[in-house]
Amino acid sequence: MNKGTVIYIGGFQLPDKNAAAHRVLNNGLVLKEIGYKMVYIGVSKIKDNNDLYPYDVKHGFTAWDRSYPSGILSWLKYLINIDYYVNIIEKYSNIKYIICYNFPSLALSKIIRYCKKRNISVVSDITEWYGAQGENMVTKIIKGVDSFYRMRILNKKVNHLIVISEFLEKYYSKQSVIKIPPLVSQYNNCNKSKPLKYPIKLLYFGNPGLKKDRLDIIIDDFYRSGIDEKQVALNILGLDKKVFLEKNSSFKHILQVLSNVHFLGKVEHSKVAEILEENDYSIIVRKNNIVNNAGFPTKFVESVSNCTPVITTDVGEVKSYVERYNCGLIIEENIKKTLKNVSKIDKIDAFDSSIFYYKKYIHIFELIFR
Repeated sequence: MNKGTVIYIGGFQLPDKNAAAHRVLNNGLVLKEIGYKMVYIGVSKIKDNNDLYPYDVKHGFTAWDRSYPSGILSWLKYLINIDYYVNIIEKYSNIKYIICYNFPSLALSKIIRYCKKRNISVVSDITEWYGAQGENMVTKIIKGVDSFYRMRILNKKVNHLIVISEFLEKYYSKQSVIKIPPLVSQYNNCNKSKPLKYPIKLLYFGNPGLKKDRLDIIIDDFYRSGIDEKQVALNILGLDKKVFLEKNSSFKHILQVLSNVHFLGKVEHSKVAEILEENDYSIIVRKNNIVNNAGFPTKFVESVSNCTPVITTDVGEVKSYVERYNCGLIIEENIKKTLKNVSKIDKIDAFDSSIFYYKKYIHIFELIFR
């Protein structure tokens, strides 16, 4: 039964170019199960002047792409103007919800007004609490004002909220809100304990350029831990050594000394699961701040869903998952001590890898999408 159309809009790059794309598609799978038709309006860095044509994305969803903004005027239009979205929205009938993924504040305010006149419910999907970061003071001010207006004012005016973390759920506790971590459409069964062979393989994967992950701390503590290379090895997926050293030139000597640190470069996302399974643990190190506490690491979800436990700092609510499902280790004091403890383990116990499977969240979505 078709309950109507849900249109998802935001800065995601379909089908799998960023973490946002995986989130919105897997959320869409839940809504499809409930009975809604899904339409997406994202962005593309490879399409140019091809904004007027829809295409089919996986799971039978329809998607539209607007060209990724470049230049000041293009960015201003992206942050303020909603004409592109309205033109597409009006091609569809029986629209019940418009979900705005981490949407720019001025554009979001216009979407709220537009939908109120047409009796369409607006849902904010919030996965971040952006800080006032930027290369210069003007950028910092713009991002700071945008974040304040969206997070503290506009998100309290929408009909419903989907939030990624307990931190955000508590902050918006007076609103109509559901907490949905990053979801997956499939997972590998971890029904057997995994014996460990030396060297124990740790995998960092992702993009430290986003300033969330502290790969520099991982490598530095790996160097200072004094662990024999025959005991533990660190594999780094997502960038090569040259790129890392361009931003961390002081590590040149350390990487010359460490023969058990291996840069694997970038690979297609479809190969990440296979590489995860080849490693014993993944590792996440993040600072304890509002940006990281408000989010939830997608790589934690990917790792657990592919039967690879996670060594992680106690940021946000990952500790509750680790303790409840026995799917990793928390870095209580420092990485050095944790690495030494890891080197003494002889096997990894089986754990529930279906924690984030999308079908387990249907009943939660139904609280909003009735």
